Amino acid sequence: EVDAYQVRLYDKTNIRLLQSSKTFVTIENLEPESIYFLSIRGFKIVNGTTVYGPSSLRRSFVTAPKEIPKPTGFSGSPLEGDGITAAVLLTWNAPKVRMEGLISGYNLIYDKAEEKRRKRQALQTIDRRTLFIPYGAKAFVVRGLESGKRYSFSLTSFSNDFGAS
Repeated sequence: EVDAYQVRLYDKTNIRLLQSSKTFVTIENLEPESIYFLSIRGFKIVNGTTVYGPSSLRRSFVTAPKEIPKPTGFSGSPLEGDGITAAVLLTWNAPKVRMEGLISGYNLIYDKAEEKRRKRQALQTIDRRTLFIPYGAKAFVVRGLESGKRYSFSLTSFSNDFGAS
């Protein structure tokens, strides 16, 4: 049985010592997109002296980025269709990332829209689709689009660990 636990948190240059009488601790003021290591050991106070038990193995973790970087240079070019269906070639540049493996892929969202015949020519979304494209791709062809219809496309980065941009 122990009186409390000591958590040793390591980053590139420092060691922070935290104590907890519980089996969990909240660690605050961590830098985004950083690698940390930690180890834990229990201790007991015996006759006024702190006696430490063995340390756990050191474990690493990565903190979330402030935001997931977005792809840049997103553009589309129509491809020749058969008059009934159409296709578009979408291209983009991969975002710059500080951590390898941060981005798992991209979410491509596209909508078919129709113009409302009123005073304002507003677009109304009538069909929305989302596709997952693996990281590393820099182009994608969307096929089966209806010829002569207007579509809008958006592309965001996705991280399995931290969500979407």
